[in-house]
This record gives sequence, structure tokens and C-alpha cells, in this order.
Amino acid sequence: MSDSRGASTVRPEAALDELPMMLKVTEVASYLRVTRQMVYQVIREGGIKPVRVGKALRISRETLRDFIAGGAAGKGAEKVAAK
Repeated sequence: MSDSRGASTVRPEAALDELPMMLKVTEVASYLRVTRQMVYQVIREGGIKPVRVGKALRISRETLRDFIAGGAAGKGAEKVAAK
């Protein structure tokens, strides 16, 4: 999905299956309705395992699905859920 400038956007109400296979940190933040900083914090704490593409971080749709389900998220999911 992209807006008129060609920037990628993710509608928070979109179903997970409608999302791109790989998401930017800002797209994950938008989907979860949290800040980018919160997503980076969860990544640092090991709650979400990103893939590095050059200098960029990408998060797979499946990793996001696991995080939301709580299966692979560990401490990170609890912190996001508590906010």
C-alpha cells in the first residue's frame, strides 16, 4: 500500500494477511498503534526479531503475527499490551 507520494502506509484496521510480506518499523508501529520508539524497544528486548536489509530493518508479517499471538514475543508483548 502506498500514499500519493509513494510512501508505504499500513491501515491499522487491515487484516494481517493483507499486509506486505516485509514491513518497515513505522508500518509495524502504525499497525500496532504504538510509537516507532516502542517498536525499537521491543526489538532491542528481543520481542520482535527483525531482518536487516542493508542498514534498514524489516519485520516479516509472520513475525508480527507471532508477536501479536504472544508465541514468540516474550517480554516485549507484555510491555506493549500494558501501555
